[in-house]
Amino acid sequence: SARSDRVRQVSRDPQRMTYASRADAELQYGVTAVALACSHEGTADYGSLAQHLQTATDEIDSYLLGRYSLPLATPPSIFKTLCVDIAIYRSSLRADVRTDESRKRYEDAIAYLRAVAKNEIKLKTAVDTTEVNQSQQARVVEGRTITTTYGARTFTPSNTRSVL
Repeated sequence: SARSDRVRQVSRDPQRMTYASRADAELQYGVTAVALACSHEGTADYGSLAQHLQTATDEIDSYLLGRYSLPLATPPSIFKTLCVDIAIYRSSLRADVRTDESRKRYEDAIAYLRAVAKNEIKLKTAVDTTEVNQSQQARVVEGRTITTTYGARTFTPSNTRSVL
């Protein structure tokens, strides 16, 4: 599917940081709920939770692909919650202990990410590459003079001489 292709595109080094950890999941859902969600044959499989957190991170990034420069230097704090919600939902599918609450949290997380992808929600701590590309326009004026605009500021050879 198109979604899984996008997730594969953003998958990186398996040792890279995820947006959330097991401790974050336990803080958000509780130790018992996390152990139950990632249980396999009656034993908590925290390795599978780590894989689901990585996959959730990749899924979040897939919604940012092309709009934001990845990896995000400072991810918004909401990504921790979204990552845990997606990972717990995916983990509970494997353990067959899915709840309506985990499904609703997952659906809410995906709805939020779709809104980010459609630019209906702007991330506070990330630089939107489409905005950067539009605001960092360079143009040639009078033959060889280059004027660059960044946001509301215009840089020309005459107003930047003292910088060099």
